[in-house]
Amino acid sequence: MNRLIYAVILLSLAIIACQAQVQPAAKLADHIVTDNKMVNPTPTTSTRHALVCMAGTLNFRNGAGTDQPVIASHPDGYAVDVLAGEKVTDDGAVWRETSEGWANQRFLCMEAQ
Repeated sequence: MNRLIYAVILLSLAIIACQAQVQPAAKLADHIVTDNKMVNPTPTTSTRHALVCMAGTLNFRNGAGTDQPVIASHPDGYAVDVLAGEKVTDDGAVWRETSEGWANQRFLCMEAQ
């Protein structure tokens, strides 16, 4: 019974985290120093923000699909920028390109627009 209660509490917290206002992932410095000169970085083409949710730890990959190498791993609640890239693999999974690499969309709680 205690395990059931614990599971319900964890699920409730995950749902609350997904519904909460999502803060953008940490931004790059406003300026980059190159050859002792300050320059503005190229702006990202981020379209939305999302939190890793209901994954425990989510693997971000070099491309869409579990056959691609893992380049980063982050826990539930980690904020990422969701970019324009989207691919559907042969098994029907939707993969989204993020600031951290490619991730299965079912583990990303998207910010409301």
